Amino acid sequence: HLLRSCMTLGQLSSGGGEGGRVEEYDWDDNLVWALDFSTTTFMQHHDIKMLPNGNIIMLVIEKKTYAECIAAGFNPNMFQPDIAQKGMMVPDYVVEIQPTKPVGGTVVWEWHTWDHLIQDYDASKLNYGNPNLHPELVDCDGDHRNLPAFWNHMNSIDYNATFDQIALSVRGNSEVWIIDHSTTTSQAAGHTGGTRGKGGDLLYRWGNPLCYGAGTASDQRYFEQHDVEWIKAGNPGAGNFICFNNGIGRSSTYSSVDEFTPNVDANGNYTLVAGSAATPANFTWSYIGTTGNPLYSENISGAQRLPNGNTIICSGTIGEFIEVTSSKEIVWKYICPVQETGSITQGNIPDEDPARAGETMNSVFRVYKYPTSYAAFVG
Repeated sequence: HLLRSCMTLGQLSSGGGEGGRVEEYDWDDNLVWALDFSTTTFMQHHDIKMLPNGNIIMLVIEKKTYAECIAAGFNPNMFQPDIAQKGMMVPDYVVEIQPTKPVGGTVVWEWHTWDHLIQDYDASKLNYGNPNLHPELVDCDGDHRNLPAFWNHMNSIDYNATFDQIALSVRGNSEVWIIDHSTTTSQAAGHTGGTRGKGGDLLYRWGNPLCYGAGTASDQRYFEQHDVEWIKAGNPGAGNFICFNNGIGRSSTYSSVDEFTPNVDANGNYTLVAGSAATPANFTWSYIGTTGNPLYSENISGAQRLPNGNTIICSGTIGEFIEVTSSKEIVWKYICPVQETGSITQGNIPDEDPARAGETMNSVFRVYKYPTSYAAFVG
């Protein structure tokens, strides 16, 4: 079946990756399940993932008023104007839904960024402390840039069944966060419990050590990335992470597809030491395009490692897909032939996006390649 998240005109807005509804269709285009998850106080956005038990994990924003932000110890001098204008911030949380077909579902687990904050601005608050000593917590100041209303700006969610862990691509921090799914909801709100004994605290984070007071700007590796995923079992690099690193904020702006090997043991335990940048220091493999065709998309986009060791890359803002070998040879290229006005005749180029220079109207969030032996294709 086809599982998709839908862009709706909800009552709450993230300002990017709008969602609010999830649908499942069969091969005959029958809608077999639908879930609306959008109110005045929360909204599903960007990405979803089906778990082995059939439940769905989703990225969700939740409304926190200006007063709630101040009560949580945020420094209002760090806010971008949109927080005051909207009177709120919309941090991220994760929810697990047990579907009830044909409509609706039950929330069976959730994890909130808001439960794991630390700040050194207001000593009167319970979460006051030294963020540099607690890399397992989320500093209200992030990487010390001014904070937008859509603060975390998570854009992908992935699941590791072997470890029972969730990976979150946090564009607002230029990091990937790993959290423990083996907790109960009450444990996920605290700092103990679950298989790793850490409750809902971050098990691991990587990409921008400035966010937890370690290293310098030269240690930053992710730059507002999208689609951080574990490379699946059976594929070269299995267990590593791969993503489309959009490149916003690099000294020389360019995009890359990057793979790194996390510091984790066979049981899913990570090394995260206060005051030290999480290892490894660098990527295992990277692709930046060619001189004649450099890789660049300032948002969306993704990458997938294939069983033959090649990597499918979606350069989303121009709707271009390429397959490259491990030695970085392009062996396949495809341009999305669909835009708002319909299909594009082969050989013609997509319309330019009038709102974004260098981007086209055939943009694509992410692509996956499936082999002809994929079970869903039988019949």
